[in-house]
Amino acid sequence: MRIEMIGTAPLLMHNVRLADDQDPYVKAIKKLTAKKTKKTDDDKMEIDRLSFAGGMYHDDDLGPYLPAENIFRCLMEAGSLTRSGKKIERGVIFDGTRARLNYDGPRDLETLWGDDGASPFVDRRMVAVQRQRIPRVRPIFPDWSATIGVEIDPQVIDFDEFEDIVAKAGRLIGIGDYRRFYGKFEGKVTG
Repeated sequence: MRIEMIGTAPLLMHNVRLADDQDPYVKAIKKLTAKKTKKTDDDKMEIDRLSFAGGMYHDDDLGPYLPAENIFRCLMEAGSLTRSGKKIERGVIFDGTRARLNYDGPRDLETLWGDDGASPFVDRRMVAVQRQRIPRVRPIFPDWSATIGVEIDPQVIDFDEFEDIVAKAGRLIGIGDYRRFYGKFEGKVTG
């Protein structure tokens, strides 16, 4: 069977890899932000481009994707609303580790970035970091969908309960960053 997610709100991505100080994107960003002299506009644009690329879940062959781990966490949170989180944990097995993100647009990082970040896939906003407002750049996908194969163990969770959790996951929890306003989807179980 498959979980189908059809976005009802734009998807804002923020890959956890940017928290790893050994990540190549983080190292490149730190090299630019550590400059003793004032940063040039080109430096700032490169920091934004690196933040965009590092913030996206992207594979050279697949393009943008959603990690199964994130979908699983979304289902766990939805399951916990009805005390079924453990059933999701024990009774749902994902067929793969990545769900291809479907949308109208390019699939490579450079074209998604566009000319100096002028692209419908680039979200630039002020965010609060340690009580300071600073600009952040993240990938955004206005209209999106994704599908991933799963198996359920009917001795742990029945189909109707799983179907209800998937629907709640999309409507109440969402996926990605800033989920209060982004990442909501219509969740269906097929096949």
